[in-house]
Amino acid sequence: MKKFWVYAAAILIVAYANFASAVSQTCLSIQQSAAGGGCTGSCLANFQLNHPECFGSTSSTASASQEISSTSLTQMLAISRAVNASHASSNLRPENISSVGQLKGMAAGNSAPQWNFWGSVSSDKNKYDRGGYYDPIGLAAHNNIASSDVTNAVIGGDYQLAPDVALGLSAAFDSGSGSAQSFNLTAGTNNLSSNSTSGYSIAPYLGWQINNAWSLDASLGAGSVKLSTSEVSGKADRLFYGANLNYANWLGNWQLTGKGGYLHGEEKYADLTGGATGLLMTGTATTNKITQLRVGGQAGYWTNENVMPYFGLNYTSDISRSTSANASAQLGNDIGRTAWVYSLGVNLFAVKNSITGGVAYNQEAGRSYAKNNSLMGNVNFRF
Repeated sequence: MKKFWVYAAAILIVAYANFASAVSQTCLSIQQSAAGGGCTGSCLANFQLNHPECFGSTSSTASASQEISSTSLTQMLAISRAVNASHASSNLRPENISSVGQLKGMAAGNSAPQWNFWGSVSSDKNKYDRGGYYDPIGLAAHNNIASSDVTNAVIGGDYQLAPDVALGLSAAFDSGSGSAQSFNLTAGTNNLSSNSTSGYSIAPYLGWQINNAWSLDASLGAGSVKLSTSEVSGKADRLFYGANLNYANWLGNWQLTGKGGYLHGEEKYADLTGGATGLLMTGTATTNKITQLRVGGQAGYWTNENVMPYFGLNYTSDISRSTSANASAQLGNDIGRTAWVYSLGVNLFAVKNSITGGVAYNQEAGRSYAKNNSLMGNVNFRF
């Protein structure tokens, strides 16, 4: 029996080694061809169109869109949540506000705390399945699929410059991993590749409490991300900015909130480097940009002074999305521009200690070829 398991393990190891070698060799030959002299324009586009897994998110507009959404745009939304959590009008029923002395102009006696420190952690799961499309260069039917998991941790703090204005700074650190695969629908699987990313960004932000119901937040950030696949590596600079107009009102125990946001994120990749060859793959540099409009709201019910479950619905539209990859490369990575995002969560309050927090699950639906869901937790502490 012992010999059986030894032989079985040996067979599995050999089989995996042959599989890994075949996978590596496929992308290796592709990267050698793409890095070869004269392979630009339609030549390079053909490789990127049918083998995006060999180039990471630099040649996949779908992967690039999901990566930017899970990092830069998520950081801006975390900032917006933190700024709004610091306003008592967004969190506490009017009859509870005066007792804790948090809301400007409405609280009797104590002044509002001036410092707000917060943290947010999210786990995003992205799936992409392009579906069959016709390659106009290679004249064949293809499909590209991919999946990725991205964890993003954001921390920040702000100071109340005036009763209605706060200025803050946030930092985010993200890590992602996944896989991508291309198919020639008549010949079967072409290739499978793993990939990983790690990055950081810094973003100052501003919060303005316009009145008891309306508030505005804006942020501007920059950072860097490293990409590595089974065969290539690369690095990109990040830039993002955005603003959100927020509304909050109470109807008895019900809290109604709304948000309209304008968010922009971009990543600028230099030429990739072949992991096995060490060759610079000239022509693989790309810049991917997303400008997104988000509009929606949520309804929460105050069960007691500590717990408020809520349900939210938001509409998301990529009003502008651009990439330096040409039209052929984009064809194999179309993702769809609009989606609905459903949210289910609970906000938690420790009023006497000026601590708020919560957890939420978000599900995106409606994009042509992509799915996304995320689990997020956050905490705020004011003093």
